[in-house]
Amino acid sequence: MNPMLRLNKFNIIKLMIFTILLMVFPVRSWATDSSSVNAQKPERLQLVVGKSIILKSDRPAKRVSIADPAVADFVLISPYEIYVTGKASGVTNLTLWQNKKIFAIYDLEVSYDVSRLKQRLHEALPGERDLRVIATHDSITLAGKVSNTANLSQAMALARTYAPEGKVTNL
Repeated sequence: MNPMLRLNKFNIIKLMIFTILLMVFPVRSWATDSSSVNAQKPERLQLVVGKSIILKSDRPAKRVSIADPAVADFVLISPYEIYVTGKASGVTNLTLWQNKKIFAIYDLEVSYDVSRLKQRLHEALPGERDLRVIATHDSITLAGKVSNTANLSQAMALARTYAPEGKVTNL
C-alpha cells in the first residue's frame, strides 16, 4: 500500500478538527466585500436604441457605472438623476454606489424601436388585428395569426426592412 494514502490516527483527528472548524467558522470570500453588495434583486429597465430615460434615485449616487458602454451610456445630471441612453441592442447593467457601497443595480435591456414598424404594418394590413411585433436583442419577431400567406409574406418583407441585418423570426 502506498504510504501517502495511509491515514494514521493523528491525520484523521486533524482532518476532523479542520472539518469542524470550517462548520463553526465559515470561510469568508475574499473576492467580494459582502458589506458593499446589496442583496436586493436588480430592477429591470427597458430602453430603445437611440432613446433615453431619466432615472431618478431616492438616494444620491456618488459613483455610477455601466457594464457594457457599447449597449448603453449615461450622464449624471445630478446625484439624484441619471440620463440613460440606449446605444445598441443588448443587455447590460447599471450600478449605483454611495459611500463605497452598492445601493442599486438595474438590468438594462436595450432593444430596437418597432413602433414605426407596427404603424406601417397596420397601414399596409389593416385587417390583420392578431399580428404582434416583438423586438428582441438581435432580431424582430412576428407572432400571432394572419389571414393568408400573401399577407404573411408582405408582413415578413416589411419587418425585414426594420430588422437589424434583416433578421425576422416568424412565430
